Amino acid sequence: MDIVLNKWGNSLGLRIPRELTETFNFQPGSRVNITAQDSQIIIKPVSSIESLFESHYGKAMDSISREEIGTYDEISWGNDTGGEIIE
Repeated sequence: MDIVLNKWGNSLGLRIPRELTETFNFQPGSRVNITAQDSQIIIKPVSSIESLFESHYGKAMDSISREEIGTYDEISWGNDTGGEIIE
């Protein structure tokens, strides 16, 4: 599928065809990740968990090592305060 790039401010922009927006459920405001790999531009949808990790660690989720994330012990949130039953 050939797409023409257009001037958008100081950048170039492209329009994503309807068939692809429907396939990937893109909506206005959807987040995507754009990378360059082996002379190709790769555009991937960003899930909300990926977006959360990327904003926290400052890089793509698939490039975060287990050592960077670490391990965490159980967190105590204090005593129960409502009608919840926790065993």
